[in-house]
Amino acid sequence: NVAGQFALIPGLTIPSDQPSKGEIASTVSDALRQGCIGLKMLGGYHPFSPETTSQIVREANAQGAYIAFHIGSKDSGSHLGGLREVPGIVEKGRMHVCHVNSYCRGVVKDPVDECQEAINIMKTLKGQINTEVYHAVANGTNGACDKSGNVIANVPRNCLAARGYEPTIDGMREAIKDGYASVIAVKSGAISYVDGKEALEIYNKSKTMVGMSFPVNLPASAYHLTTAKYESGDFVVDAVSTDGGSHPRNVAIQSTMALVKFGALSPSDMANKLSWTPSRMLGLLGKGHFSEGADADITIIDPNSGKPTMSFVDGLPIMIDGKVVGKGGKMLVTAAAEKTMSDSGVPFEIIDLSMSKLYKGF
Repeated sequence: NVAGQFALIPGLTIPSDQPSKGEIASTVSDALRQGCIGLKMLGGYHPFSPETTSQIVREANAQGAYIAFHIGSKDSGSHLGGLREVPGIVEKGRMHVCHVNSYCRGVVKDPVDECQEAINIMKTLKGQINTEVYHAVANGTNGACDKSGNVIANVPRNCLAARGYEPTIDGMREAIKDGYASVIAVKSGAISYVDGKEALEIYNKSKTMVGMSFPVNLPASAYHLTTAKYESGDFVVDAVSTDGGSHPRNVAIQSTMALVKFGALSPSDMANKLSWTPSRMLGLLGKGHFSEGADADITIIDPNSGKPTMSFVDGLPIMIDGKVVGKGGKMLVTAAAEKTMSDSGVPFEIIDLSMSKLYKGF
């Protein structure tokens, strides 16, 4: 099952970083019609002003589109400062706040204090936002520099600054040489982290336009955010995610199982974080529970190793003993894309986001 979000990149997927209301509306409707379930604002890479960001949220809400936000605006950055803007951006609307742990890396103040402030912000927005954290230490970003040799995006600039490197092409090269920065590349048919001399060669040959990774995510922040609860016992952060399992950091099951063994979470908490609540976040009512009539989407976990051993989708095996055996797939789309998908010949299923946690009571 695959659901897509339309990435908002000024000049490429949306006319500019100051789009009109009409341009925003048409961008949202076009994304839904093409088969996306919604949109994602990439504030750490392609930020809008807080005002434009808020306009995009309002229009997505009006059209019932899923709207996700990698925090950051032209007035802030991809850190706690950007998270502080969220209440003013979302107002009375609904929004998914992506990978909250990414904003608790100690950029603004002590990471423990950042976590607590992030939790307090999320508490004020209970019922309005979907949230998740990921547990991998490695992040995913890029090394792109402009013609003057300056690192373009806020995320890699923060990563370099965290270890005292200049946010320039030379600073990036030094970080690669020192083993702090890795290049994400395909090796032997698999996506891998490449270090050292080989990584530097790839970076230079690609003229900086390559995926990068830094070990910047703090396990303590991930733990704090994952386990935080309201007095009612509900979790403040909804789910554990991967933030991109395409490169080798898809450790959501293993890390959450480790928290169960540690005693920080119960087995039911784990199922809540990895399955039940994520299914509610998207309104996938046939998933997330092991009961008669539910979709037979099942993952079996070895309780000793904490690793997944088998996985099924619609009752058919897709992974056995760590080996992928499944073929094909199914797109999850909104009703706006029914004709597009019917014409494409690609298997699809229409989902109703009005039934999602995001839009509950909206």
